[in-house]
Amino acid sequence: MEPYDTTSYSVPVNSFIEGADDAAKQKAAGKHFYELTFSNKGGLVMPIIVEWTFKDGTKEVDRIPAQVWRLNEQKVTKTFMKDKEVESVKLDPNRETADINEGNNTWGSIAAPSKFTVFKQKQQTRGQSSGINPMQKSEEKKKAF
Repeated sequence: MEPYDTTSYSVPVNSFIEGADDAAKQKAAGKHFYELTFSNKGGLVMPIIVEWTFKDGTKEVDRIPAQVWRLNEQKVTKTFMKDKEVESVKLDPNRETADINEGNNTWGSIAAPSKFTVFKQKQQTRGQSSGINPMQKSEEKKKAF
């Protein structure tokens, strides 16, 4: 089951600014516009989670609720306005939705994690303790008083 698939990325989109009034043009000055088109291949409507990686190395996550599919369950186009220039886009970075084809979830240059990093991430998700649990912390606080 594949809830959505990125079909196209357009970088940047400025055609709709040309018809805007002066106040809107002034607000949009210096901004970067991106248009993403998503297609729903599995028929299941789910939220769309987009992780933006900017050229300066910072990241931002946008969560679009499932209601975005209400007008058209097959295809959605959304335009984003960002303050910084985007280097890459990744859909569902934390694997929160039911997407089985993750090979089409990226645009731009995203470095693949090393085998060692993947191994360490798997080890951490198996429930290994990171040290002191919350109960132990509360006991330590009680002893301090």
